[in-house]
Amino acid sequence: MHFLCITLLNKSDRSVVVTSFVLATKDHQDIYVKQDCVTGGFQYKREVRPGDKATFHIDATTFREIGRPASDYVSAIVHDAVGASYQSETEKLQRCIADLLKERQ
Repeated sequence: MHFLCITLLNKSDRSVVVTSFVLATKDHQDIYVKQDCVTGGFQYKREVRPGDKATFHIDATTFREIGRPASDYVSAIVHDAVGASYQSETEKLQRCIADLLKERQ
């Protein structure tokens, strides 16, 4: 199974509390995927200590169910409890999603 990994690596010297992983789209409708396709767990608030990381996985089937072309996605965003957000580069994200959408499963 292939999937998109959204990862936050905490390079700071303080803990970060991640509240959600979302996909931003061109029409400003964030897509929230509830369940991680690898772990089976649901999104939850989690502390990420300095030097640690938090990852969320979305599989090709989920992208097909969403039904949007790769070009609709602007970024993968990780939100934290104090209102900060961390986002991916558009071109890399679109390339990864396009590859997932092409796969046969």
